[in-house]
Amino acid sequence: LSGRMVYAWAPGGEALELPAEAGFPMEGTVHYMVQIHYNNAQHLENQTDSTGVDFCTTADLRANDADVMAFGSVKFQIPAHGTLDTSCDYTVPQSMSDVTMFVAMPHMHQIGRSMETHLTPKAGTPPVDLGTQPAWDFQTQSWFPISAKVKAGDTISTRCVWENPGSNTVKFGENTADEMCFSFTMYYPRMKNVAW
Repeated sequence: LSGRMVYAWAPGGEALELPAEAGFPMEGTVHYMVQIHYNNAQHLENQTDSTGVDFCTTADLRANDADVMAFGSVKFQIPAHGTLDTSCDYTVPQSMSDVTMFVAMPHMHQIGRSMETHLTPKAGTPPVDLGTQPAWDFQTQSWFPISAKVKAGDTISTRCVWENPGSNTVKFGENTADEMCFSFTMYYPRMKNVAW
């Protein structure tokens, strides 16, 4: 099963309204898949959930198709009773030049301590914050408005810091007990034939 990410929600997330100049296209026969990660560590019975998703659609197309990309890493191991501070850089290719980034959601799990993503323009102008969480809180994850137009040769840097109090090494994974280091970023115009 393959597809494109349209939205992500995590604890503390709120509704998101796209800017007037961009929207997600509905192409051909569209199916939306909602992926939910439950963590019932105490194995409580008869738990209920009111999770839901609402999409607003329109026949009045917006000027730009939006999309989502992710900056970060899947290659890390946080040692037992230890810390890890890792950074990764992405150099913007020509095919991505003039893309406008308008909202970002930094995402880690429970042993995250801080996360930052910033754009360093090749032109030498000051860096642009693309979502910084100096004191990570798993319970307050949300989409943050950003404003950045990228150019070929710019660098996008993501840094994640963890502190592992447990007795097992923690690696990348989708379970809450695993960890992540992603800055989900919405942008326009959508780049064709690009998989993130």
